[in-house]
Amino acid sequence: MKFFSGKLGSVVEEGRQISSATLRAEAAKAARALRSLGCGEGSCVALVQANSASFFVNLFAAWDLGACVVPVSINSTEMEINFILYHSGASHVYRQGSFHRLEPAVSGPPRNSALLMYTSGSTGAPKGVLLDWPALESKIRTIATVLTDQALERTLCVLPVSFGHGLIGNSLPALYLGCDLLIEPAFSTEMAQCFGEFLDARG
Repeated sequence: MKFFSGKLGSVVEEGRQISSATLRAEAAKAARALRSLGCGEGSCVALVQANSASFFVNLFAAWDLGACVVPVSINSTEMEINFILYHSGASHVYRQGSFHRLEPAVSGPPRNSALLMYTSGSTGAPKGVLLDWPALESKIRTIATVLTDQALERTLCVLPVSFGHGLIGNSLPALYLGCDLLIEPAFSTEMAQCFGEFLDARG
């Protein structure tokens, strides 16, 4: 995780702040679990998770090992999840609280790949979009430079981290700048109805 080897922000989940040091320690622990399952450079790790601090722990763990990460929406159907696992060539998956090793039927992403993100599939089968490390770093640096750490000091994420804007546009620049990321379950109509009160409660 060389890109995040300097400053790393904290994640606030359900009012509890998980510090940078704790995130790094938990990521190192998760990386050991992944390594014991044969994960390493060139592996492909699918994370079937909701918005949570645990998602970022596992994301950083996989990146520490040189693996490419495939975020998968927790709301995906079983058919959609199986399609993404097959199509991505995922060698490992995190589901229901633990990592599992898979036997991919197709080759995974090339080395130096950072993220393989899939569209929602609303108009057909989900389509994968691959980002290598130079592309991802460029996107994060550009957003961080334009918005600055002052604007991102307390960043709220209600968008799904399994999709591009929730993860790349909303979350990673704040963590890269050492800011606080307030992570919430993905946006819903119920949240929209009382969004003003929702924001007031989170300062």
